[in-house]
Amino acid sequence: MTDLQIKNDKIDVNTAIQTVMSPSCGGIQVFIGTVRNSTKGKKVIKLEFEAYEEMALKEISNIAEAMKKKWPVENILIHHRIGLLNSGDVPVIIAVAAPHRDAAFEA
Repeated sequence: MTDLQIKNDKIDVNTAIQTVMSPSCGGIQVFIGTVRNSTKGKKVIKLEFEAYEEMALKEISNIAEAMKKKWPVENILIHHRIGLLNSGDVPVIIAVAAPHRDAAFEA
């Protein structure tokens, strides 16, 4: 299963993890990117993400395909949010499930 999305609405971390879970997978690795409240000593008030969605989805698909070729992964979820985000919001989540945890970590 591969679930690749550019989203306008909130990313639900728990739903993303549940989506990649499988009885045949012994390892799930999750990366969650969050909006910081400061960078380089300056306060971050908000971030705004834009995307040329067709191209962005193509590139995300290329990443997922490269993962599948290199590691024995079963499920991949990559969601990237666009729009206005505040400190603490989640702009990106990548979740990978594989039969063995080493492959999930490496992917």
